[in-house]
Amino acid sequence: MIEALWIDDECKNQDGLTDIGKGFVDLAYVYGIKITPMLTYKEGIDAIKKSPLRWSAVILDIHNQKATTGKASDDFDDAREQIIRFQAQHNQGEPFIFVLSGNKQYQTESSTIKKPDYCQKNIYDKNGEDYKLLFNDIIKIQDISRLYNCKEEYKDVLDVAKHISDETWESLLMLLYNVTVICEKKNTDLFNRMRKILEDVMLVLKKHEYSFFATNEEKTLNNLSVHIGRDKTIPEYIQRAFHTLIRIVQDASHRLVVDYDVSCLRAPYLLRSSLYELCNILMWIGDRYNYAKND
Repeated sequence: MIEALWIDDECKNQDGLTDIGKGFVDLAYVYGIKITPMLTYKEGIDAIKKSPLRWSAVILDIHNQKATTGKASDDFDDAREQIIRFQAQHNQGEPFIFVLSGNKQYQTESSTIKKPDYCQKNIYDKNGEDYKLLFNDIIKIQDISRLYNCKEEYKDVLDVAKHISDETWESLLMLLYNVTVICEKKNTDLFNRMRKILEDVMLVLKKHEYSFFATNEEKTLNNLSVHIGRDKTIPEYIQRAFHTLIRIVQDASHRLVVDYDVSCLRAPYLLRSSLYELCNILMWIGDRYNYAKND
């Protein structure tokens, strides 16, 4: 399911979704689009910056917004420019921008807004029959969205990460996108993200009362790795994954060598191989504790 952010001052009120908002969200869901509604450009832009890889599309309304100052079109232009800069900064096409308006003034002046190649219209009419056209166009971006295809390709392991926590899901998606889509080979900071996910895995094992937590050993990732290495109920490839991955991602003296070799491209595939070791660990966690898959 494609996730889209919808920014429109008529979508919500103090009681929740308005009738307009509910109708829009429900119809989008029928088309396979999960809508997150937000009231203002600022709220929407802040959400995109906080979760850079969550939404594949953003729907911007250029009707007068109650929370804006000056001309609504000025605020719209600023919001659109901020998203374009965000896309360039993160080396991604997402979120793809779709423009919606019920104001006939903007419909008649729509030639000032260039139509993207992925859209059938530059501005979709909020008061006409364009919702279906808009949703069909959003669905079509799954053919060109690298983010969407990354989510689909790694859906199984992302489902496990989502079950652990939203933060684990976001961290894993960021790793997958940077390493498998952008093909990052030199960014050693990504090892810190992997270590944080291993700490999340450690919390899962603690929650399920794994035997390590009944010992007197200091509860560190290194000691967990040793304990898992002695546990004959755990597959050997998982034992090895814990041992090698923890050694690589830990903040210790050996990281000086690892970081240097990676940053100098002496080990151009170490980030990718380490990430896949982490994915194997997460899949094992999902299977071990029967984590349900998310839709």
